[in-house]
Amino acid sequence: MTAETRVQTPPMPTGARPLRNEVAGHFYGRGKTKLGFLECDDGTVLKPVQPQPRGERELEFFKKVFDPDSEDKALIALRPLVPRYLGTVFEYNIQYIRMENVTFPFTCPSIMDIKIGQIAYDPEGNPEKIEKQSKKYKYIQQVGFQILGQRVYSVSSTVTTNCEQTPYWR
Repeated sequence: MTAETRVQTPPMPTGARPLRNEVAGHFYGRGKTKLGFLECDDGTVLKPVQPQPRGERELEFFKKVFDPDSEDKALIALRPLVPRYLGTVFEYNIQYIRMENVTFPFTCPSIMDIKIGQIAYDPEGNPEKIEKQSKKYKYIQQVGFQILGQRVYSVSSTVTTNCEQTPYWR
């Protein structure tokens, strides 16, 4: 990648900063897009909407789960298990999903990133990407989830241990 094609870190929306309690994810300022989770002083998180079709599917998932008119018992049962959806924000040509920051009230939270489902790739993706993702998440088809990483805070030692992206988790 040449200096001319290098992706610049995008500006952050007003009142936002990189999420401090993140594991195994897309960190702001790193990766191909330089986009990542952001946290706001009001106790919310901004997650960049992914490229289509994944981004639209994720947005529709949150809208369906938190639709106040929904009578679907399965969707209503999911509400306590996922961060509360609070709409979208569009700044600097980037669309974000605004959601509850479930770690906001905690000083040193223990957190875990779990990929849920039996398929870890986009079924509409190219064969090389599907093969790469299938190898990367080889147990997900058998058990239906994969632990991508975790950060555990020990109250007794006041030490935080990060366990992410190691062979143990994959």
